[in-house]
Amino acid sequence: MTVIAGGKDIVENLDKECGHRITVDAEWILEQNPDIYFIQDYSRDTGYGTDDPSEMAAAREEVFMNIPVLAEVNAVKSRDGYMLCRNFRNGGDGNILGTAYMAKWLHSDLFEDLDPRAIHQEYVDRFCGIDYDVREHGVFVYPPLED
Repeated sequence: MTVIAGGKDIVENLDKECGHRITVDAEWILEQNPDIYFIQDYSRDTGYGTDDPSEMAAAREEVFMNIPVLAEVNAVKSRDGYMLCRNFRNGGDGNILGTAYMAKWLHSDLFEDLDPRAIHQEYVDRFCGIDYDVREHGVFVYPPLED
């Protein structure tokens, strides 16, 4: 999703556990020094099942912002770190949705008219067949997009 959205995947050449999971040391991240990072959180209550962003916010702080060795990483210094819910996984139907959110964060100047939430709502309306407003409910990304 990162590459499709116009970013560089710094872990693309690493061996993935179970086909998708990657574990790296904080020192490795420091060496890579990314300007922005994305993390998908599979362990917390996110997505359609909650309206409370506190778990995703805490995960963002826990994963990068509170690790002292990463304090000098560009993405940490600028606070350009983003969490995506487990529903937006590579290869699944959420791939399109996750990519739209990533593209908006990576290139907001190029995609001023891109509205990932509108795309997400259209997906829910057309393909899920449920009465659900993604602007009012769910925690899909953190920090949330600004209106």
